[in-house]
Amino acid sequence: DLQVTLDAGSCSSRVSFNVPEAHTQGIEFELTRQFTDQLFFSLTGSIIEAEFDSTVVDGDGAVLGGVEDGNRLASVPEESFAIAFTYDLAQPLFSSNSTYFQGSYQYVGDRITQPSDQVAGAGTFTSGLAFGGANRRRDN
Repeated sequence: DLQVTLDAGSCSSRVSFNVPEAHTQGIEFELTRQFTDQLFFSLTGSIIEAEFDSTVVDGDGAVLGGVEDGNRLASVPEESFAIAFTYDLAQPLFSSNSTYFQGSYQYVGDRITQPSDQVAGAGTFTSGLAFGGANRRRDN
């Protein structure tokens, strides 16, 4: 069983539900290469599939908060990658044993914060004010 926390209506309270089945599978890799005595290169990444394998419904049969077979698990990016270079100076600075410069770049794919973010209309907010103030639409 997987516990999932969902919003309890329009208030800020949360409710936890047990989801009978879910899965996470994927690959991770890391490649490091030394180009010269002083220059190192590293590439890492992952591709992950994390989904519900069952659906949780309320008493009327409606899906609760996006917990539906095939929907993504929250907080799990489908892909992430990083690249880094390290250059070790031949002459260390400041009387140290070693001095190096390092630079890196990281990419992390999109994530959802809760299962209901996958439900049609997620991110739409209507204030109900006569002048339409505070309405918003967040594009997913």
